[in-house]
Amino acid sequence: MFSGMTLANVQGVPAGTLIGQWAGWRASFAAVAALGFITLLLIRALLPTHTGDRTDGKPQAHLPGRVWPALLASVLAAASMFAFFTYLLPTLSQVSGLPPERSSAALLLCGVGLVAGGWIGGRLADGQLDKALLLTLALLCASLIAFCLLAARLPFALALMTLWGALAFALCMLLQTLAIRLAGDAAVQASAFNVGAFNLGNALGAWLAGILLSHGGVLEQTSLLAAGLAGLALPLASLALASAAKPNSACMRA
Repeated sequence: MFSGMTLANVQGVPAGTLIGQWAGWRASFAAVAALGFITLLLIRALLPTHTGDRTDGKPQAHLPGRVWPALLASVLAAASMFAFFTYLLPTLSQVSGLPPERSSAALLLCGVGLVAGGWIGGRLADGQLDKALLLTLALLCASLIAFCLLAARLPFALALMTLWGALAFALCMLLQTLAIRLAGDAAVQASAFNVGAFNLGNALGAWLAGILLSHGGVLEQTSLLAAGLAGLALPLASLALASAAKPNSACMRA
């Protein structure tokens, strides 16, 4: 699911920008609606109408309480991501001096970072999850602070944007893996809840960034807000990792 989202960002965001520049913003919305309708038809045609009944006789596992710090960390990580990404293009245009005709290329570059981060994060999650998660969060905060300081210099802004994209989506993979490991028998529920947490963070981050700008903040400060949100995720991630290190009866069931 996350890989599909990153690929969609690589293709869809620059394409939407091009369509909007060529035919107006309403055309971009019309394209989204058309793609949504095509997706609906594909779901109807390709997905089974009946998934079968449970025959193993086992009750549905309940989501253990120790998963919640990881889910809250996912909310904050996603809020950080969209506090920055929602206003990225205006920041590049008005602060960094990105020419309008290069906006699609810049978004494509950002999308490449997102895809690379998803691939790298998946590999890191299979190794030292605890070290990778905390280091990725720390580097994410550092990259966002550096972006604020160097936003007026376009080459640095583009490089930091790409690095941020890789770190942000690597973090998504790491947090998803952590939630699943903590859940034990409730891994399916944890995965679904984590996607919900991610979407809640999407709305929260964009909303908080809008509040910042409506109260006198400047565009490059959205990266500082994003760094603060990512920093708040650090203690929650540490708590979740500490829980993962403890034995869990649900996970040790034979």
